[in-house]
Amino acid sequence: MIRNMKSIYKKLQPGFWAMLASFAFLTSCEDFFNQMPKTELPVETVYETYDGALRNVAILYARLGNNDNGLNGSARFDMPSIINVGPFDLNNQSSTPRSIWSTHYSFIAQANAILENMELHRDNLNSTYSSSGFDNFDSSIQPADRLEAETRFLRAYAYFNLYRYFGGVPLILKPTGPTPEYVPRATREEMFKFLYEELDFALTHCEKNTSGIGYGRVTQGAVAALTVKVKVFHASYLRRAERIGDKINETASSQYEISQLYADAIEMADDIISGEYGSYKLEDYYPAVFTKQTDEMILSAVAFEGKGTGNMIPIGFPGPGKNGAPGGKDLTSWLTLLYDIPMWDHDYSLKDVCLDYGQVDRFNDVSPKPGTTPNDLINLYEINQKYTLTGDSTRRMWSSVKGWVTGSADGDPNGLWVFEPAGRFLGPEFYIEPGRVQDYTSDQKKVMARTLETHELEWWTSQKNGLDAPGLWKCNWWKMGKFRNPNPSELSSTFDISYGGVDYPILRLAEVYLLKAEAQIMSGSVVEGIRSINVLRDRACNQSTTRDMFVNQGDAAYTYIPGSVLAIPETITQDHAIKELLYERLRELAMEDDCGWLDLARYPDVLMEDMNDICRYHDPLQGEAFYGDPARNEYMWHMFNDELIYKVLMPIPYTELTFYPEMPQNPGYF
Repeated sequence: MIRNMKSIYKKLQPGFWAMLASFAFLTSCEDFFNQMPKTELPVETVYETYDGALRNVAILYARLGNNDNGLNGSARFDMPSIINVGPFDLNNQSSTPRSIWSTHYSFIAQANAILENMELHRDNLNSTYSSSGFDNFDSSIQPADRLEAETRFLRAYAYFNLYRYFGGVPLILKPTGPTPEYVPRATREEMFKFLYEELDFALTHCEKNTSGIGYGRVTQGAVAALTVKVKVFHASYLRRAERIGDKINETASSQYEISQLYADAIEMADDIISGEYGSYKLEDYYPAVFTKQTDEMILSAVAFEGKGTGNMIPIGFPGPGKNGAPGGKDLTSWLTLLYDIPMWDHDYSLKDVCLDYGQVDRFNDVSPKPGTTPNDLINLYEINQKYTLTGDSTRRMWSSVKGWVTGSADGDPNGLWVFEPAGRFLGPEFYIEPGRVQDYTSDQKKVMARTLETHELEWWTSQKNGLDAPGLWKCNWWKMGKFRNPNPSELSSTFDISYGGVDYPILRLAEVYLLKAEAQIMSGSVVEGIRSINVLRDRACNQSTTRDMFVNQGDAAYTYIPGSVLAIPETITQDHAIKELLYERLRELAMEDDCGWLDLARYPDVLMEDMNDICRYHDPLQGEAFYGDPARNEYMWHMFNDELIYKVLMPIPYTELTFYPEMPQNPGYF
């Protein structure tokens, strides 16, 4: 952790190489930060120089990622969506809401202490700042204001996360003592008023990304992009209140107009795209977004290799315990289906897709459609002799499950299928037997090196086929392919396999296009919104060979093939357009900012039918239906339906209610 902060600091402020001695004391309190609610007080440090203040701001940057105290830790990916199966049985003692609450409030407490100390030493920060090496910095911005703006942005981002999970929460804006006074939960109006004030200050006091500021620091582009996101999400919450406000104690009335929020978002999104806030552009080749620093990334959690550093990228979802895996979250193939099937041909309904391909409701005795069989979806690729019906193969292969280990007990050949069971149809280079030590082709070695962690690779190559390797068979490894962290260079005792040197996207230009599209569609400009979405689908027409994609990842040679990815028809209705928008967010942003769950929570009336359908029909490629336990009469629609729709909000953790019993719990929870 300490080394990670040093590395981040060096990137945040190139040219300064001082050791960050103060971090040693700060990081000794990591457990304290993790466990305490918002009542903790971070350790005070000396802010006698600009350089010293920046070192402390670097602590916040280091906590943006998926590390132990990171804002984007694994708890944010526990909730269910089309991507993965998660719990719908949360209560005030569940670990998921407690982890999100405590991690974010400890981050906020650190930000509050940093802001207070910077205010006390403002003159010192300005007088000790050196502009050497930063000729492009805006001289009208005071150095202390720049650091304050970055810190207030980061604090606002934490509060935005909290609102999305819990609704209104206490706004704590100053360091608190050991026995802080009770602060009531802010209303929706108070929360967004605060967010807009913070973002307005940050926008006028941060630098553009063309100023020479260190990679990874908050820039005007990041502030503008988050502002667009906050306005679009704000509008969707107002819409949600109109539909289910009585079930989550929210009124539809607001000082903010939905139409104005969308208009503001479209205008600012256009400014970002046109370069008003810095130089950004879509990366031509989708996989390169995640394998190198590109102009598409607006803000990311910077990662470095080594023990306790980098990001715990959420790719390692183990398979179901019944198959011998250690349990945990299960990825489904429904996301995969969204890349392959033109949903406009099936009325934007997963149910219709299943029926059209011969599946039947597993709880009702019905016959499949004439001319179809129940296995048509599973055999889709073999039947059609093509990999995808939409042509969206590059994004599919990068954003869906990447590896499947199978054995004789599963009824399939022993080996490693790269990229889902469908990988068996991609060619022999994607079927890799275990136990051949060094007897692999150069391509197979490269694929394994990028697919497996170092310890997994050694274990895999030394295993032998057959039942003499009981630890191998009956085990499915479902892993997201998107964050394919390369094997680290540090292979000593300092290496931690849980972390990799891959930056984690927080805001990127592709999402700005999708936010703009959402605002356009919800404003009634459906054709314009579909065109904004199709920009990203057109980008996906830059394609590589399947082999080169896996062997060379983001550095693969690619070619633009016009029309190779089907564009979404501009003639669809507004209802279908918003469904397509939400599907496109899943396709483009899978596992970034937990877009699956947070979008479901914003549009439960739109996506609830899909959660119902994926309970009633078999997982399209795995051939199983994971959602719910029929033995307990437990299905997804029993756990999340019109009556239980209050679960779009998480419960306030009992730890907070113990400190403040007068704090109201979210509706439906105890």
